[in-house]
Amino acid sequence: MGCKSISPVIKDTNLPRQKPYSKFFKLTLLLAFLPIFLWQCKKDDFKDETKALCPVVLSTDPTNGETNVVVNKQISATFNVIMDSTTINASTFEVMQGADQVFGTVTYSGYTAYFTPSLNLKGNTVYSARITTGAHDPAENALEEDYNWTFTTGIVADTTRPIVILTDPFNGENNVALNKVITATFNEAMNATSLNGATFLLKQGTTSITGAVTYSNLVASFDPTVDLNPGTVYSCVSCACGNGTGINRSRV
Repeated sequence: MGCKSISPVIKDTNLPRQKPYSKFFKLTLLLAFLPIFLWQCKKDDFKDETKALCPVVLSTDPTNGETNVVVNKQISATFNVIMDSTTINASTFEVMQGADQVFGTVTYSGYTAYFTPSLNLKGNTVYSARITTGAHDPAENALEEDYNWTFTTGIVADTTRPIVILTDPFNGENNVALNKVITATFNEAMNATSLNGATFLLKQGTTSITGAVTYSNLVASFDPTVDLNPGTVYSCVSCACGNGTGINRSRV
């Protein structure tokens, strides 16, 4: 077998020589891509990066710029992710009337933080509210900037009693799952601190069932500590926030 000949590669010296990129071009390219590298959710020390979803405030009640807000209003802010409840407090959820801080109680449930003023707000007055960057999720991802909004009160208080418009299971329902979380949906926003084991009751006969009560987005939930007994009738009582007492009965 003969040898295979290989033609030599001849460099064309007549081709124009490629010039190296200038320092100005390299700097421009770096500045163009820098925001992409830096735009990420950060830890609450704003030094370390993380791939988690950045916490943001999705909605508030009252909304920004809302007027004629009732003077006994509970102020709330709802996040896009579950937050670390220990970071939702009076130092991270503030309500101000001008330069004066409004005193109240801060609570957190589900995705929502609540501020309940100690006294009724002043009528026909502008208030501002703020969630600070001190609020973060369990992975320590904080808001990237303070969230601020304002609202103006009217002159009246909300004296209309809320009502339960929906329950799950519904009244008289049979074959309910033994691990069922019982819920009650209201027609308006409730004071979250009023939804607890004393106002949302589950009973089997005269025996109270132990469980955890939570509230979020108009819905109160009762999660029994242990599974319910099969073939048993249970009654659920809701008497929160000045409501008339409502009783639903279901069989599991």
